[in-house]
Amino acid sequence: MIKTIKKDLASYKDQLAKLDQSWYLTQESVFTHSTTVEKISTARTVAHLETILGEWESGKIDEHDIKVLGDYWVRRFLDEKLRVRFDVSPGSTMDSQMRIQYATNLMKTFYPFASDGVKAAIKELEISF
Repeated sequence: MIKTIKKDLASYKDQLAKLDQSWYLTQESVFTHSTTVEKISTARTVAHLETILGEWESGKIDEHDIKVLGDYWVRRFLDEKLRVRFDVSPGSTMDSQMRIQYATNLMKTFYPFASDGVKAAIKELEISF
C-alpha cells in the first residue's frame, strides 16, 4: 500500500515540476486555463499524499484507514463526475474542473484499496477515469 502511495507521490511531484517549467514561455508568464487547473490540482494531490505518508509514518493511520481512504476517494470521484454529468456542480467551471482533477488523482492512487462494492459502482455507472 505505502509503496503505491510513495510511487504515485513521486510521479505527481515530477508532473508538478514539469508544470512549473511549462508555465514560463519566453519572458512572460503564460497561464492557460487547463494548465492552471492541472497545476493547482496536482499541488493539492502532492500535499494530500505527503500528509497521509506523514500520518502513516507517525502511526496515526494504519492499513484499515488506507482502505477507508480508498472507498472515500472513489466515492468522491463518483460524486464529482456525476455532479458535472447532471450539471449540478456548484461554483465555477474552473472550480469544478479542479475538484474533478484532484478527486481523480487521489482516486487513482487509492482505487486498489477500495472495497469491491465501491469499485463495482464505477463499473455499474460506466464512468471512466
